Amino acid sequence: MDEHIKNILAYKNLIDTDEKNDFFLFPFMALVLNLTIENGFVTADGLNMLHHNILDDFKIINEDPKNPSQKSVCRLTLYYTLLYNLIIYYCGFVCGLETEDGKKYADLLPADLIEYLKKIYNRVENYNAIVEHQLKTLQPLLTEKYAKVFNAVKRKHWYKNIFDDGAIHIPTHPADLPEGFKPENCVNVTK
Repeated sequence: MDEHIKNILAYKNLIDTDEKNDFFLFPFMALVLNLTIENGFVTADGLNMLHHNILDDFKIINEDPKNPSQKSVCRLTLYYTLLYNLIIYYCGFVCGLETEDGKKYADLLPADLIEYLKKIYNRVENYNAIVEHQLKTLQPLLTEKYAKVFNAVKRKHWYKNIFDDGAIHIPTHPADLPEGFKPENCVNVTK
């Protein structure tokens, strides 16, 4: 446990070095959540994804926005899906530290670290609106092939299955639409 706290404090120092840079916030949050379950919460694959430089993928997508690289779109969708859920769980964990059940974790942490966790909570609690917007923009760009890759890989970021197994992909990417599909031939259900 002491080694885990040292790793959390190391990320705290990285965050404090440049408070305008959010890159280290999310691995920090994942390490904090990994305190809650014996074998961890976010897997090594998830932690690796949190260290991925998403700017490279945005550059690749911007080279050909009408036909973006599916690998880059998939990586960004995975990254933002991980962030979205990580923020929800992290904020729930921090709020829970003041409950009876949460005291068992609060007792393991130095008081100044708990205050810092709350500071990070205040910093990220409204991020999900931005992350959700990114997901709504990126996910429809996935072809059926890469939607399947996304669906399989996103589960590898968590030790517990936090996703609905019955999730479906509704094709919106032109490559996935039925042959001869034309929007003007669709039935308008509002009339």
